[in-house]
Amino acid sequence: MHIQCGASILDNTRTGKKRFCNEKSELGLNEAAVFVSRKSEFPLRLGAVRRLAYEAADSGLLSSDLAAGIRRVKGVKKLGLRLGNWLTAEQGQALWQSPDSHRMKGKRDRALLLACGLRRHEAVSLRLDHLQQQEDHWAIVDLMGKGGHIRTAPIPDWVIAELNEWLSAAGIDRGRIFRKVTKMGRIWATA
Repeated sequence: MHIQCGASILDNTRTGKKRFCNEKSELGLNEAAVFVSRKSEFPLRLGAVRRLAYEAADSGLLSSDLAAGIRRVKGVKKLGLRLGNWLTAEQGQALWQSPDSHRMKGKRDRALLLACGLRRHEAVSLRLDHLQQQEDHWAIVDLMGKGGHIRTAPIPDWVIAELNEWLSAAGIDRGRIFRKVTKMGRIWATA
């Protein structure tokens, strides 16, 4: 990975770091240099360097031509590759139609398929008090997500309709939303 600044090219190697530190000390900058260790950090670091160059040019520490050159440094190209296995529209429609909506398991599975992009552990731990209506819109609030982060997920009206069909058919008025359904169609009453 290279950062081009004027005539010099800084690479993410030891010699590049030493060269940058020497150039930095010649400019009179005392702060440690910003180095990129991962591609995901590059846009963040590049934005910080651009803002630093802008401020340095405004205060007269850096020539405006050099600051303009730093601002023109391009970021990492986004290739837009999809990771994982994606369903086609026909496969998504077939998956949506596969649960039998006349049986209890089918109603639960249809509601579970529409769980608004929740992770497995989030869907399993989803409780009725997580569903709240805020400003005429439904949302899943205070959901403990990956890494202990608390997040909120919006719920479209047609998803609420499917969830309400499941909740009313199962007689769920508190506790966990998605529960085990026996072969006979009985709901396990785990709250």
